[in-house]
Amino acid sequence: MNTIKTQLPAFAKQITKGMKTFILGMVAILASSSAARAADSTWLLGDNGKIAVSTHEHRAGAGRATSVTLIYGVHLLVGELKDTDSGPITLREISDGEEDKANNFKGQITVDYERTRVTLAGNLDLGAGPQKINFRIGCKEMGRL
Repeated sequence: MNTIKTQLPAFAKQITKGMKTFILGMVAILASSSAARAADSTWLLGDNGKIAVSTHEHRAGAGRATSVTLIYGVHLLVGELKDTDSGPITLREISDGEEDKANNFKGQITVDYERTRVTLAGNLDLGAGPQKINFRIGCKEMGRL
């Protein structure tokens, strides 16, 4: 079984350029949303050269939620934590508006808002079988426009 590290160098330049474009697009979309401008929400965005992650902690009904987006190449996986900043999470790929249950991340996440970083540990499965990942990703707290 190949690891993400051994697969990455062959197409790293393509992914890096595509990832930067995608992240800039996400920044523009999310920054213009009313949720991103809410005074009591926090948005972190970061990447480690392999994957990118965006978290948005916000009000959700009577509690709080942290929406999580993971980007790897053309894969966009989403999920949510409820009333906590860490714990087990499943992120599922959304493609053409539909959930793809085969492509997912299952594992643990820790969102550290004080140190502005996200830690992901678990299995990333994008169709070629699960691959273990364990990343600590430095992030930037995004401000309001």
